Amino acid sequence: YTIQSFNLDDEALNRKTGANTAPPRTFSVDSTVPVVTGVVIAPARVDETGAVTVTFDVSEDVGDAAPRLDVKIGGRAPDVCSRAGGAPAVHYTCTYAMKGTEIAAGTEAAQTVIITTADLTGNMGTASGGIVFDFKDPAVVGTAQAALVPGAGNPLSGVKTVTDKTTVQVAFTVSEPLVADPVVATSSPEALAFTLVSGAGATSYV
Repeated sequence: YTIQSFNLDDEALNRKTGANTAPPRTFSVDSTVPVVTGVVIAPARVDETGAVTVTFDVSEDVGDAAPRLDVKIGGRAPDVCSRAGGAPAVHYTCTYAMKGTEIAAGTEAAQTVIITTADLTGNMGTASGGIVFDFKDPAVVGTAQAALVPGAGNPLSGVKTVTDKTTVQVAFTVSEPLVADPVVATSSPEALAFTLVSGAGATSYV
């Protein structure tokens, strides 16, 4: 917009038209919201010694600190945020190192990640996501069940004694999906290692 002239009216309704004698003044109106896209929160679950990384893109540069950029991870500000790139979007990376005091020991809780942006004219954009603070160790639920499976050619079922070619199976359930295979072994009279049959990445194992 360009301001070139304006009118002046007094209380008696006298009007002075074209009162502006200064050079024209130009201004623009910005009603475009800074759009936040491509939000990635890693990892999906974090323990008390881990770190959270939040990456996202913003349609314009909003700086890297409040009040124009405000990131909250479970209500906590990240330790550092950095930005790179330019048009058509600015890429942001924010990190937060867990302190171990965010939730009670031995518990887990879902947390919300909120990203708020503001440009120089005050237009605001928001985006959100989630993460789980997990300070709880996985555990076996109930009692593990052991079974003896007869070897090939053995017509018996429900055998009670391990013989040659007998397979010992141990089935159990854990409290949450595991990222690594559980280790099952005997300690006496000799150490026997078990091989995972099923359950990778799940909660029920054999």
